[in-house]
Amino acid sequence: MITKVSSRRSINLFYCLSELNDSSLVEEIQKSLRSGRLSTNELTPAHWSALVFILLLDQNSLTSACCQDLSSVLSTQSSLRTLSLNYNKLQDSAVKLLSDGLSSPQCKLQILGLSFCFLSSGSCGFLASVFSNQPSSLRELDMSHNSLRDSGVKQLCVGLQSRFCRLETLRSEFSLLRFCGLTEKSCEFLGSLLSSKACHLKVVNLSANKLLDSGAMRLSAELQSPDCQIKSLSNSAWLSKVQSLTELCCLQQVQNYSGCWIREKGCISLASALTSNPFSLKELDLSYNCPGDLGAKLLSAKLKDPQCSLETLRYKELFCLVQMSKHHVCELTHYNIMGVSV
Repeated sequence: MITKVSSRRSINLFYCLSELNDSSLVEEIQKSLRSGRLSTNELTPAHWSALVFILLLDQNSLTSACCQDLSSVLSTQSSLRTLSLNYNKLQDSAVKLLSDGLSSPQCKLQILGLSFCFLSSGSCGFLASVFSNQPSSLRELDMSHNSLRDSGVKQLCVGLQSRFCRLETLRSEFSLLRFCGLTEKSCEFLGSLLSSKACHLKVVNLSANKLLDSGAMRLSAELQSPDCQIKSLSNSAWLSKVQSLTELCCLQQVQNYSGCWIREKGCISLASALTSNPFSLKELDLSYNCPGDLGAKLLSAKLKDPQCSLETLRYKELFCLVQMSKHHVCELTHYNIMGVSV
């Protein structure tokens, strides 16, 4: 029956079969994936639908061994537009294989998820080559929760400045398991990228990396460029543990509390950028940073400025979410955190 319906309906049928605890065909594909002997020449339409169903679920214990076949799929006249390989131990060797398929003029993939894939800066080099050589169909790339570091961002930015690149969304976050390991140096590379006419990025998420005030100041300077198209910038930070109010508010102690570490000085620079050039930025997330009274006041004032395009400003500080927008403004009052009144 599955051979007589469209691929989209076939995938829906697998969801139905899953609910009925009938997973025989899916298990057959998973067995082939684990063995590393999955051959694209032997797959029927039903097998392809089962493979897509598996890939949509993430966390399938995939390794680099299966990426050769995936690369072949990307190189054909495939209708695949979204590929989520998150939470699989692929490593850089897998990205190298995938990059061959991504470089194919036949590739139509638009969204690629590589979060929690044990990648390093080497993967950034392979992906940069994809953007540099010929027109790329990719619009969204998620490399969050990988150890990319500044060297990886530097390589990636070279590719993102290519006239062939049309990437609009880039995510590089942090988790309690693995770090992207970015510092203010990455802001230098990204700043040059954002001010480039060739850059199409509209959403950048740099959450929970050690960017510091100097990184925020560098980004602020480039955000004033008339060529900058960025609309959403996230610099939120996440703390794995909180043992004192000093660590939470001021982020002065360097332990395993990775964050963007942007304080009042950096926030004042961001407010200044919004004042000197009301660019296209519509959303700014500074959660888990310490903007200080003056930084928060100046940034909040931008929401009331009719000349400023900023629509949403987020602080998630002291574990109390404050979302301020032009339509709804919430003020921080008094909260009691771990018995300490703030």
